[in-house]
Amino acid sequence: MTEDTANDAIAKVLDALSNSSFKWRTLNGVAKETGLTLEAVQEAIAQASDKIMRSSARSSDGRDLFTTRENFKSQASIPERLLGAIRNRAE
Repeated sequence: MTEDTANDAIAKVLDALSNSSFKWRTLNGVAKETGLTLEAVQEAIAQASDKIMRSSARSSDGRDLFTTRENFKSQASIPERLLGAIRNRAE
């Protein structure tokens, strides 16, 4: 993957994870919204890990959940943010 392609994938993933319709997203949901492969989404998340959070909870079908730090800060309740800080998930 070229640097431009990787940067484009990261931008698409961050946009999908910032979608205010969702507090948390599965990798499959992000892949579907962005049109990227699951592998490209995983790589983009790894490269932008400083901007992305993984939930300690899982989806109802057992999948990992992700969001951006900014989306978490804007959508999470005060107790959720405090718990996140305690768990070292949020800044």
